Amino acid sequence: PPLGHDGPFTPQVVVNGSADAVGAAPGEIERLISTTPHAKGPALSLGDGKVSIGGGTAPGGAADVWLVRYARGVVEVPVARGENTGRTLPHANV
Repeated sequence: PPLGHDGPFTPQVVVNGSADAVGAAPGEIERLISTTPHAKGPALSLGDGKVSIGGGTAPGGAADVWLVRYARGVVEVPVARGENTGRTLPHANV
């Protein structure tokens, strides 16, 4: 399982592909950023609407590259399960 979980959860922050924390825990996220080794492999850069993967040694095994798009603004989302079941909550930049 990815990072020891059954799957992704929200809010989740993954740091350097090897550690994760609850997105609402800024202290834990900052600690992971400062202590988690950088991911190994080709250089990755973002700019001008493009993703570039530079030269370098490819990591062993498989890798996933996810392109995530979002809609600017706020959307009202009905919650089907969890502690907010039955409520409608605003989500920004979905």
